[in-house]
Amino acid sequence: MGNVKVLGVISARLNSSRLPAKQLLPLAGETMVGRLFQRLEKITLVDQWVLATTADDYNVPLVEWATAAQKSVFAYLGDVSDLVGRIDAIYRQYRPEFIVYVCGDSPLVEIDTMSGMIQLLQSSPEAEIVDYRPLPGRSQFIQGGFNVWKSAMWERIATGSHTADEREHVGYVTRRFPPAERVAYFEDDPLYSTLWHRTSIDTLSDYKFMQTIYQRWYANHPTEEVVPLRWVIELLKQEPELMEINRHVHQRGAGEPVLRVGFAISNRENCQLAIDCARSLQDYHAASVVMLGGGECNKAHEEWSLLPHQELHREMTLQKMHENEPFKLLVTDEENSSMTGVKMVQLQKLMQEDIQGVDWQRECAKWLMSQSEEEDSRSL
Repeated sequence: MGNVKVLGVISARLNSSRLPAKQLLPLAGETMVGRLFQRLEKITLVDQWVLATTADDYNVPLVEWATAAQKSVFAYLGDVSDLVGRIDAIYRQYRPEFIVYVCGDSPLVEIDTMSGMIQLLQSSPEAEIVDYRPLPGRSQFIQGGFNVWKSAMWERIATGSHTADEREHVGYVTRRFPPAERVAYFEDDPLYSTLWHRTSIDTLSDYKFMQTIYQRWYANHPTEEVVPLRWVIELLKQEPELMEINRHVHQRGAGEPVLRVGFAISNRENCQLAIDCARSLQDYHAASVVMLGGGECNKAHEEWSLLPHQELHREMTLQKMHENEPFKLLVTDEENSSMTGVKMVQLQKLMQEDIQGVDWQRECAKWLMSQSEEEDSRSL
């Protein structure tokens, strides 16, 4: 397609197990994906940006957003978890010399760093991939969520990724590749390694952190300016308490088993407790939670609507949901339930337990995790 030398691909799906539709959530008056495009389109070395999503009904709103915003979008017809296949389908349409991959939940990617990496790879004939040059005594850089490859490296990744983890996590297969002679090392600004903090959005806590950052910047700057990562670092050094919003969030690794927990809540008075428990499991244990029923909770609590939730009705009962995608643990405020094959925990037990400590959410998560690990034969 045309003369695209450097192709940029942004992966995004609305089906997040911890924060559904996060790409369309607002950041200072614009969607998260809109803010990401605003940043990336300032990189003049990239000839074309394409939003890579999937062709299921759940992601139609994302395709509609891209169409309305006049952004290139590709809806992949294959397996929704095959991110490598999704990117490769776009790559084969354009056949670029270089490919820049960006994760769609990273709205603070540093555009100067990305530009520098592209330039370095373009001027390094023997290299196929670019990485940060390690700094003495510093092992982490705050920015992440992107990769820059030559086409030869991408083709090795695409053809070499076979397992489910390798197909879902882009670049995971490179751990099996021979080391370093094909790597160009980029000397980034040392400032970016003076502080490390989460800058991707996986949970509601991450989103609240990013909301705070964006609101602080745009309170004093025009909307066309992007939030500089340099400014974010200085802000966090001056006000380290901001990092407490999401410092505790656990980053789920490739191959890590996922704990699926349902919250079946019928009493409006229990809504906030259920929300706190669900967020705790998400943040500390990367659990996949689903808030079930709770129509009154949805009306009264904004956070309920931001968590994964499912209304129950005649066609989609609690038992049917469990049969389709089993829960490991079900937390309910009902005294009786016909559910079988899943550990049942009464919400009242949480209120009776002595877990109202300094970090209540963490203690809540520990207690629920201990319940989920009991043998199924002891299910209530």
